[in-house]
Amino acid sequence: LTLEPTEEIVTNEAQIEIYGDGEFTNLPDENSTEGFVNNGTFTAKGGSNLDFGSGQLENNGTFTVSEGGEVRAGEFDNDGSAIINGDLYGDLAWFATGYTGGEGTINGNAIGGGEGAPGNSAGVLTITGAYEQLDTGLLSIELAGTDPASVDRLAVGGQAMLAGSLRVMEIEGFTAAVGDSFTILTCGSRSGTFDSLLTECLDSGACLSLAYTDTSVVAAVTSQDPSSVEEEASDPDEGVENEDPPARLALRSRGFPGRSGSLVLDLPAGGAVDLAVFDPTGRRVATPATGRFPAGQHVLDWAGTDDAGNALAAGVYFVRAAARDGATATIRVVVAR
Repeated sequence: LTLEPTEEIVTNEAQIEIYGDGEFTNLPDENSTEGFVNNGTFTAKGGSNLDFGSGQLENNGTFTVSEGGEVRAGEFDNDGSAIINGDLYGDLAWFATGYTGGEGTINGNAIGGGEGAPGNSAGVLTITGAYEQLDTGLLSIELAGTDPASVDRLAVGGQAMLAGSLRVMEIEGFTAAVGDSFTILTCGSRSGTFDSLLTECLDSGACLSLAYTDTSVVAAVTSQDPSSVEEEASDPDEGVENEDPPARLALRSRGFPGRSGSLVLDLPAGGAVDLAVFDPTGRRVATPATGRFPAGQHVLDWAGTDDAGNALAAGVYFVRAAARDGATATIRVVVAR
């Protein structure tokens, strides 16, 4: 199939399905089209290979690359719904405001300003290059079990530059429990963190915290929302050490972080808390925990490392707990080596 448009930008308002090899080039001057705009439904079926040349492929409708299908374009701009179960090739995949899902491969770099949802009910979406999630971006992760094959994951071959929001959901009747952990993102290197965790407590009441390393992001169930379980079934040892909520937000340390230390967080009410470590210059160097915690006392292990898992230099640091209601608590700790 060879499409030979006579205009620089061609728009689809209907339905196109590609089953074989195709080429979208050949303007009268033998250059590629400047762009193809899909406002309808476009599907590259399995076994198809469609080349848009160096032009821009813009999707405002529904765009699907089926398993075994390949699509090539200079730039892919998604403001609609794109499902990538095959291979998408290009210099840049720009997910501006739309929805992008599937368990295929984006061969190149990608920028996420809309919603990214790896997998088809738990699966892996791969980006071979770098990935930047903007402040407006949202990464949606589904959990169908504790096995890695049952967990959505965004696999980035290059650097992952994180910002924006993260949403985690249980599916297919799965119920997460305290102690469960899920690797939701892997990368060649990482900078930044998600600005917010929209689902700090899941439907089952399992409350999450995020752990960042230089090559991954892990969501761990650290506590259970007491309102989601019967009183007789609650376990005071599962992240909460006292039955009566503390009178105010407080933070203190136990032991010597860097050897066998921990941080003790007292919460008068359940909610989102960001626990951060700063050096004497005010630079944020570690995030021991971030997420939603129920009211009570929480003991959080911290080995005196930064977000990449590297040991912090010996010295004085400041640990700050910041709650969503604006309350804060700060302590001084000494990391000994």
